[in-house]
Amino acid sequence: MKIYAMGGFGCGNLGDDAIFEGMRVKYPNLIQIYVNYPTVKESVNYSTIIEKGFPKDAEKGELIIGGGGIFHSREAIEDFIKVANRAKERKMKVSIRRVGAEYIQSDYEDVSKELCESAYFVSVRSKKSSEILFRLGCKAEVERDYAYDAPLPAMVSILEFSKKTIPNSDIKIPTIGVVTAGTDLTKIAKLVEILTVDLGIGPHMCNVVHVPHTRHYTNWRTNDMVGGEILRSTIHLYHGDRATRFRQLSYPETPTNLLSIYKSLDGVIGMRYHSFIFSEMTNTPLFGVASGLKATSYFEENSPKDSVWVDAGVGMEEYVEKLFVWLKKIKSLHTPAIYEIWDQYVEGWRGEK
Repeated sequence: MKIYAMGGFGCGNLGDDAIFEGMRVKYPNLIQIYVNYPTVKESVNYSTIIEKGFPKDAEKGELIIGGGGIFHSREAIEDFIKVANRAKERKMKVSIRRVGAEYIQSDYEDVSKELCESAYFVSVRSKKSSEILFRLGCKAEVERDYAYDAPLPAMVSILEFSKKTIPNSDIKIPTIGVVTAGTDLTKIAKLVEILTVDLGIGPHMCNVVHVPHTRHYTNWRTNDMVGGEILRSTIHLYHGDRATRFRQLSYPETPTNLLSIYKSLDGVIGMRYHSFIFSEMTNTPLFGVASGLKATSYFEENSPKDSVWVDAGVGMEEYVEKLFVWLKKIKSLHTPAIYEIWDQYVEGWRGEK
């Protein structure tokens, strides 16, 4: 029986690529329906399916829609409906599995409901998504994101990859990863400045690396390679000692490489939804910056070890305060100097008031 999967695959996003790798653990011969560029050999572009339909040998197979946040626009959902209708022409079963419904807007609730009603089975990745679909009259089970099922790299590959990728990985200097999202990086830049400048000297020094999750093929605003350059220029990380404390990593290319990076880090400051999941998978302490319902619902429903999170909308003072709470959880960075630096910030805020 042929099984096809259609989600956000082939857009240049390692979160979506990890979802597909997780799906392949259960469905090893899964055929990818991709958007821009395939990540596996057995694949077909979604526009080809819409135009020509599924091949004859797909008859009585299955189309899996998901996982990930597929409900992000009317246009996208209408394309999913077109592909689902093509599947039914071949008497294929249609299911929707482990998706996120957090971004459904009122102006396309109608097509969101239509898509769900086309499937014999629907599951979502969070309780919040289940509640949203229930309000539309759709029943959905809750299953964890497929990315959790992506294979973890072997320890040997982790060590080899970290030596090539992480600066000073062969010496006892803690390394913090930063995962950005979008181009509004003002508050994240302040946290990186604290790590590279205030923690950049003495017995509590650390390295900071920018860890890209995307190189989005059609939207530069969500391309992390662009975001890394914005971050670097914002706090003048090309100059002096700062340049030695910060590195922007190359695009990891595969979820396995990305997870190897996570396993090599002492902690991660993450803005992306899958940075939360990858930190949890690799037991890497997480400082999560939650923007939007998708991110906040993750922390409301999960409690990763040694994690601290902050709502992206709070003021800078709370950002910095939460950062120091998190730093004290990381043994490799928890030194008396942390308290001294924190006291300096508190005194500075008191002086401003």
